[in-house]
Amino acid sequence: MLVFLGFAAARLILKLLKYVFYKKDMKIYCPNCFCTNESNQNVCKECGKALKWKDESYEDELIKALSHKDPRIVLRAAEILSDFKGDRTKKALTGIIFKSKGPYIQATAVKSLANISSNETLKIFKKIALSGTLPARLNAIEAMGKKSSLKDIDLLKKLEKDNSETIKARAEEAIINIRKRYEL
Repeated sequence: MLVFLGFAAARLILKLLKYVFYKKDMKIYCPNCFCTNESNQNVCKECGKALKWKDESYEDELIKALSHKDPRIVLRAAEILSDFKGDRTKKALTGIIFKSKGPYIQATAVKSLANISSNETLKIFKKIALSGTLPARLNAIEAMGKKSSLKDIDLLKKLEKDNSETIKARAEEAIINIRKRYEL
């Protein structure tokens, strides 16, 4: 009985230590500037705003941040949204892909959208692969290589004739990935 209590106490102490250490290492994002902060902070170290989220969901706040004036915040929000799989996120990322003129914002949104798999996202990747900014085209072609079927190889073959050597190489990789998936 005493030995059992010893093990139980040791397990409890380990759990408490894990909680203390994990809690200490936990990071939170500022709802204003999306800077990373320690979980025990009440004020953002970057912008000085309170680290309290409104009643809106975290996903809603991130979607709102896609229209922020600072492109770094837009990039970070698009990157974090890759963890959300909902239709609102898909719609917001699609919107920023087609509205943004910033090549890296567009590319990050494409990369995040690649985590949300559907026929609609494949259509978006096909469109961006043909006419987006270079970084977005590269991410769209890579996503097609991971998610497309054999019928999409024709579009990728068309991209192999692109003026950009980088696009040609990425299209070749995508074709190889599709063929490997279908063991051709």
